[in-house]
Amino acid sequence: MQNHLAKISILFVFLPAITGCSNSGGPFSPGTVGGAGAETPREVPIPVDENSHSGAVFHDVDRDGVFRTNDHPLAGVQVTAGREIFTTDRQGLFRFPRDEEAGYVYISKPSGYDPLLDHNSIPMFFRKIEDGQKVYTFPLVPTPQKGTFSAVLMNDSHLEVIPGEGGHRPDQDPEESFNEFVDEFLSLDPPPDFLVANGDQSGVSPGNTAGLEAYVQACSRLEVPVYNVMGNPGHNDGDLDRVFFKDAYRSVFGPLYYAFDVAGWHLIVLDTNLISGEHGRELAFGLDERQLAWFREDLDLNRDKRMLLFHHEPIDNTENALDVLIKLLDGRKPDVWVDKEEILGLIRSYPVLATFVGHTHTNG
Repeated sequence: MQNHLAKISILFVFLPAITGCSNSGGPFSPGTVGGAGAETPREVPIPVDENSHSGAVFHDVDRDGVFRTNDHPLAGVQVTAGREIFTTDRQGLFRFPRDEEAGYVYISKPSGYDPLLDHNSIPMFFRKIEDGQKVYTFPLVPTPQKGTFSAVLMNDSHLEVIPGEGGHRPDQDPEESFNEFVDEFLSLDPPPDFLVANGDQSGVSPGNTAGLEAYVQACSRLEVPVYNVMGNPGHNDGDLDRVFFKDAYRSVFGPLYYAFDVAGWHLIVLDTNLISGEHGRELAFGLDERQLAWFREDLDLNRDKRMLLFHHEPIDNTENALDVLIKLLDGRKPDVWVDKEEILGLIRSYPVLATFVGHTHTNG
């Protein structure tokens, strides 16, 4: 992560949907619960047991966040705790073995629906696993029917830096620049369907989360989902507490890797930062065993869809000999991908049509 603000590049994506993919008449068709003629909607009971994660995914008709008999269950929605992937049944219900390593239960939202947004424009497709909690519900709302989607991609806003430091011009204020970006986003007509923030939104450290707070506050002005990607928490040098960095990110944005569908496309977000050692001070690029298992299954389950991939560091970003020498002389370690060929082999085996990355940027 470079300690200076990049010019924020806006990529306006306008893509055709896959023929025949819709949110009616397919696996996500609304069903009925409770029978016709029910005068007062009642909460739908969800079966639970001590050794499982249980819940429901549904079209929330009245947007109250509660699964009631007037809501429509959504079948075939993919649900995970970060490793194995399961699907909802005809009643919109899921139940799978409790995962003791998991931090979240979350869904891949289907085309034609969006999760409810929190007050910071973050789509609530995830639920934090809490002690004693057995049920996790996911209310979704329909999106307008159309055969295309548009999105804005941005990366490397670096709101943690101070004007005049880290190679910045004295008059370059990252927070002000990012708010100008938000203003420009809000001026787009028609508005994009969502924003992808492709990493390095802001660095954080114990006692210094101001940049992340400024980023979240600015995003709260947006009225569309903001899908966040994990950036690299510092280069391979210094004493940055990367464990704190990732924990702070999760506490605001939820899972570090996930997927969602829009207009028949399958979009996959990865965390390509491997940390190890005390406080996570050793950094390499790649996927850990748990994420790799999830990635393999997600690709296979969605092989009939066209896919887009988002992660922060370019897989083919091989440093040249001069860059490596400069880092070594400066007491730093070169960037290393530990499973590059395996990941590239996976991507080439499925209909991944494009990969979007950040990390390498020019300041101006």
